[in-house]
Amino acid sequence: MENDSFVLDIHIWISIFHNNYSERLIDALIEKQFTLYASTELQKEFLHVAHYPEIKKLLPEKISFYSNLIEQLSIFIEPEKRFALVADYKDNYLVDCAMLSKATIVSNDKHLKFLKKLKHPSVKVISQKDFYSALGW
Repeated sequence: MENDSFVLDIHIWISIFHNNYSERLIDALIEKQFTLYASTELQKEFLHVAHYPEIKKLLPEKISFYSNLIEQLSIFIEPEKRFALVADYKDNYLVDCAMLSKATIVSNDKHLKFLKKLKHPSVKVISQKDFYSALGW
């Protein structure tokens, strides 16, 4: 893999859980030897979004099960520097985590695409499709 560390957007996590790709992700973590990074803020957003009725019905297990998976599969970091670059302010933690960990953001959110054009901070963003492709899925 070109990059060996990633920060997954909440919707990527939900897609992985909804499609029962958790075991595939674990296998890929071992086989491809990459690292996932997360933060308390990402965890809080997951817990918030996962309680939306339309999201909750996509997740067959208890929300705590998925929250624990995020904790078990990720290295938690707590950025001290706060970037205010993204139009959807609550998504700035993705930039913060990616900068601190030198990781690639995995997201399909169109409002993050402008990050590809920035020289500083230099943050790489790839789509879910590209991430899956890198994992060989």
